[in-house]
Amino acid sequence: YISYLDSVRYFKSAPEGQRTTVYHSILINYLDYARGLGFEHGHIWVSPPKQGDDYIFYAHPEVMLQKRMGLLKLKEWYEKMLIIAKDKGVIADFQDMLDAYKDIESASDIPVFSGDHWAASIALKIQELKNKEKELAKKKGGGHNGKGSKAASGSGVHADIKQEEALLNQIQEEMRSMRNHFIVVTLAEQRQAGKRNKVVDPVPIMSNEFVDQRSSFLEKCQMYHWQFDEEVNAAHSTLMLLYYLHGMHRTAAAARQKAAAADLAARGLGGAGASSEQQQRSRSSKIEMAMQDWTQLLNHANEAAASETWELPPEELFLRILAQINKSKRDILQEKYNQCRDPSTTAATRSVFIRVLKRIAESFMSCLHNMQANRQLPNAAASSAAAPAAARSAPAAAARPPLPAPGLASAAPSGLAPPPASPAAAAASGAAPAPRFAPAPSSVLGSAPPTLPPATPATAAAAAAVSSAAAASTAAAVA
Repeated sequence: YISYLDSVRYFKSAPEGQRTTVYHSILINYLDYARGLGFEHGHIWVSPPKQGDDYIFYAHPEVMLQKRMGLLKLKEWYEKMLIIAKDKGVIADFQDMLDAYKDIESASDIPVFSGDHWAASIALKIQELKNKEKELAKKKGGGHNGKGSKAASGSGVHADIKQEEALLNQIQEEMRSMRNHFIVVTLAEQRQAGKRNKVVDPVPIMSNEFVDQRSSFLEKCQMYHWQFDEEVNAAHSTLMLLYYLHGMHRTAAAARQKAAAADLAARGLGGAGASSEQQQRSRSSKIEMAMQDWTQLLNHANEAAASETWELPPEELFLRILAQINKSKRDILQEKYNQCRDPSTTAATRSVFIRVLKRIAESFMSCLHNMQANRQLPNAAASSAAAPAAARSAPAAAARPPLPAPGLASAAPSGLAPPPASPAAAAASGAAPAPRFAPAPSSVLGSAPPTLPPATPATAAAAAAVSSAAAASTAAAVA
């Protein structure tokens, strides 16, 4: 299932104008790989981004914002690729979704993927039909107790059949209106009726919290200001992405913790140690307060979703949450919150906003848990290293004057240190941008990101494509 493709126009070819050729080759080989694993069909969601949307890469070049592909142009781009794949024998055929599923007998015959349009659309249609059935039953059964309930139970099978027919009609009608949005690719003909090929992938799943999910990658880029709007920003963002993909941030964090423990053991715990402990407690208390706010927001969002009331969080809580978010997102969320407070706003609009708040809360909670865990590691190392140092220095303490308080604040590892600012962020703040092709200092790259769900084979292959393309300085990827 290919739902999103994204690229930035820094790839250069000789002769020029071969970007499409390379991108088509990546897709064709990906379909060939999937066919070799035993997949019989591929599904493509044709959905060009709207103005201001970022699918995978954060902040596209200005020239790309001005020249967006339309729906028919993007579909033609996919079809050219599929024609080449068919000529090479990689695929058997392709057609739009309406033609591929015109003879279905049940809604369950439609393949549904996580995050797909049909996953939400079919679930919504089923819920609407159930609500209509309940309202109709209330109108017909009002004032009748035993006989009405027996008649309703006797006609249950017939009602289910009518509901299934109504659902199929709605789905097929939506397919007609969106026939240019979905392409079904036949990779290999089905061998026997009712039997499917067994899919076996000899390559283990490569999981990484940064690329397991498209939304996670985009959120990390936004959080750390990894932008691709200019070539210098794209170079910095690519280096930082590779730095985290290869786990170098964890190595840097372990090295800092080891150096901090050795420093504490050599110096002992004096006044500066006490001051450092106070700073640690202060930061821990701020993390705990933030966790309380985000937990309250997450609980509210879960309750609103479970009861389907889509009630907005209290304004006092929402303002505390906004204070912890960067300004760009803060303004957007405040605008949406004010819009949802309008009595004329539909429940569907509020439900979307509540789901967005829930996802943000889950992401922030994961980050806060991770930051709290990172802060406990150096504290434990410091405590264990300080005990023998204090024991060694006690006998000689009376024989020598006290040492000046060592500056442990600069040497102690900080789990809260942000990643290095991108050139764009540095320019906005007036600071000097990071070197163009030099990795950022290890002293600020130790915060480990939260753990996210494992990748699917498709996203794992996409992660490999991103890493390979970035290493080759093409700055293009397929997800």
